[in-house]
Amino acid sequence: AMISIPMVAFVSIMQSGEYFDSPLHNNKKGGSSKRDHSIPNYSRQHHRHFHRIVEKSYLTNMNHTDTSDATVFDINTIPTNISFGELASIMVPIYFQTTVDLCVATIAPNSNNTIDVMPDEVFVLRKTILKTRDLLDVFAPVYPRKLRLLGHEKKGKKKDKKKDGGKGKHRSQSEEALHKMRMNHHSVVDVWKILRRFLDDGYMLIGDFQDLSHAKVKYTPERLHIYQVQVWNWKDDFVAFVAQNHEGIMEYLSHACPDKAEKQEQELSLANIKTSQLHRKEEEKKSCSYSRSKSSHLFWKNTPSSQLPDGNIDEASTVLAQLGSAQLTRALAYLVQALAAEHVVGDQAVNKDVHELYHNLRKEIRSFLDSVDLFGQILFPDKSFEQHDEDVSLLKQTKKLLGDLNDEVVAYSKYLEWNEYPEEQLQLKSFITADWGEFRRWAEEVDLNGKLYSLADAMTNAQNEGSLRE
Repeated sequence: AMISIPMVAFVSIMQSGEYFDSPLHNNKKGGSSKRDHSIPNYSRQHHRHFHRIVEKSYLTNMNHTDTSDATVFDINTIPTNISFGELASIMVPIYFQTTVDLCVATIAPNSNNTIDVMPDEVFVLRKTILKTRDLLDVFAPVYPRKLRLLGHEKKGKKKDKKKDGGKGKHRSQSEEALHKMRMNHHSVVDVWKILRRFLDDGYMLIGDFQDLSHAKVKYTPERLHIYQVQVWNWKDDFVAFVAQNHEGIMEYLSHACPDKAEKQEQELSLANIKTSQLHRKEEEKKSCSYSRSKSSHLFWKNTPSSQLPDGNIDEASTVLAQLGSAQLTRALAYLVQALAAEHVVGDQAVNKDVHELYHNLRKEIRSFLDSVDLFGQILFPDKSFEQHDEDVSLLKQTKKLLGDLNDEVVAYSKYLEWNEYPEEQLQLKSFITADWGEFRRWAEEVDLNGKLYSLADAMTNAQNEGSLRE
């Protein structure tokens, strides 16, 4: 039986005053802001009917001066036997709305209506975007494909021209050309795909921008401006799209696992008819399970349709254990391959194969740690988290060490791309070589392989125990 929990209340704000007076618009020290954090006049019209999620029991105060992970949601208030679909309907809309609010508050013009957001000011926003994207990926199997949104843009409507942004990190020329093209989000019928694409673009673009500070990259004012415009254009597109379709988006995110009639109507849309036919036989066996060809490789991409979770039937704890086990198993495979390599940087360039291995290792570990942070006791029911606290702490240290290494690789790669700062290139190359050697020795000393295997095994056992309870 479905658990009825009044988790989220939606309050329609017909006037923009309350929205713009949000504490999110105060400056980092809590006083009056030096900037005008209201949305520019040309964007205000999009926010007149903005809905805000108001749930005092679950939303906690966000301290933007803290460099730790932003806390948006108190998972300890949720029963551990909640279904996977119900948990999606509770968590995803809250994190999504928080992301939109942070975009408006962080990437804001100053009093002269010019862009001056700096690379060291977007950390909390980027982390929140990442967690929201993680949630969309985690709960991808319980959100149906949908034909359109309420504010669907009319065909033939001209879009504002945007200035070209800076080149993203680690993209080939062909990938960069595709990325610079303005993607017509409005023509895509899958709401999940539209929102995830926006978040993915924002995470990459803001990441490129943040790297200027985080990786201690030297840059000119002209280059900084390119990145600022790039981030601003993404924010402008994202916020305008959400405002135009806000009611439809929040309705969609708050109602994972629609009833059977609604599901059939959505699956039979003309744009999805071929895909629907391919997956219909498998999905008809389940009441709430949807497969997607574009799922992230960090989550459900390689999972057969028959093994995807059912949002109405499966408990969230069992599904999250299944996902965590797969992530840690992949991380272990990447670790073994990466440690076999002696160098990250060759004579003239970064060894892309080695970089990809340790970067994938870090992403798998980061995704698992994000799940620990997001889902807490639901991921580790019956206080089993305490038994693995030391292993989780070790994974956090692994993520930090690989992150520091990657900052050096990012800075080195940018200098190579720009063909500038030759002395810094030599210095960074020396640092990278030393840090990679130190990481390999440290991983062996702490038995990182064994710790990953132990945690993966624990997740598998938790998954099996959940299946037995069912």
